Amino acid sequence: MVESMIASIYSEYNLSPIADVKKFYFIRRVMRIFAEEVFCCDGKSTVYESESAYSHYAIWPLVKASTEAAGTSLGFRPGETHLHAMTCSKNDVQYKADGVAYLRKSQLEVLLLEVSGAYDGNDRPRQVFDHIKGAFGATAMLRAILSKYCYADPKLLPKIQVLFVHARKQHTRVWSMKAKESGEVCFFERVAKTFMPVDVGDAANIVEVANFFWLLGDLLKNAVAAVEQLRLSHNEYLIQNSSVAGGAKRRRLDSLIRAQPPKPTKVSSYANMGDLDPISSPLGGSLASE
Repeated sequence: MVESMIASIYSEYNLSPIADVKKFYFIRRVMRIFAEEVFCCDGKSTVYESESAYSHYAIWPLVKASTEAAGTSLGFRPGETHLHAMTCSKNDVQYKADGVAYLRKSQLEVLLLEVSGAYDGNDRPRQVFDHIKGAFGATAMLRAILSKYCYADPKLLPKIQVLFVHARKQHTRVWSMKAKESGEVCFFERVAKTFMPVDVGDAANIVEVANFFWLLGDLLKNAVAAVEQLRLSHNEYLIQNSSVAGGAKRRRLDSLIRAQPPKPTKVSSYANMGDLDPISSPLGGSLASE
């Protein structure tokens, strides 16, 4: 069943391994995830049953595939995992994400994941809460990176980005957070969105999903490269100034980030949360009402 489904999709989209070997095998991996774990020929997919099922069978394997496509320098922690970036936050709070991608050597996190319930869930306040929570976590990740390499060239600041992947209802979105060189403003922009086909009849949409998670891998590569530039610049500055006594130091990069949002709590923030739903426009990354 798996091989026949993959073969039919290859045929429909005229896919060939000669164009881009790595991407071809990535698409094949995504197809296997859906064919073996998500689709159910005899009834409804288990991803409808719970957040755990949706995460385990669909979201975690796909994000893991993107992380591995980005290179061996990245790791992925699935499940309810602590966001280590919170140790750099001035707020004495913890953050538990549904998954985190991180740099293996430095342990710096560059992606966090939130899964807002089972597939096609209707808890809109929770979905909005998780979006706002994700923006809070992204700010913490950005600050942690800048704190570790605080004396890098400020001109590199706009190149640093962290990612937030949000699975809600029938779609998955990836958001990017960046800061202006001045640090006064942080941009939280939707980069891409995809429909998640969990029924056999929607199998043709798998190529769109594969392209989405391939793009996520590219975004992770860019994030890793930017952090490496920051590290080299930071180390170069320290070496050049190690023998200069009393010299003027650069302003710390993490001190440039003015955004310090409080962590949303369900007790104080959950009520009427659905009214704040930031629906991403199909024309771009701007925010629009539904």
